Amino acid sequence: MAFTLLHLLEAALFVANALAILHDKRFLAKYSLDKPAYGEGLKNQVAMLLYAVRTYLRMPLALCNVLVIVVELLLG
Repeated sequence: MAFTLLHLLEAALFVANALAILHDKRFLAKYSLDKPAYGEGLKNQVAMLLYAVRTYLRMPLALCNVLVIVVELLLG
């Protein structure tokens, strides 16, 4: 049970890492997701999520990555 939960948390971390590395001008500008607009709609919510992951969650994401690496090294 604990290993299944750990794998689910690792999968969520992988998704967060994938969202964090998307480039504004190369990839997100094609779909007009590079600049979040404060309004309603799914596109604006996705743009705000991507912006939040890239700006506010940068350091916590790095710390989570280090923690997962240490746990994987200890548990195998």
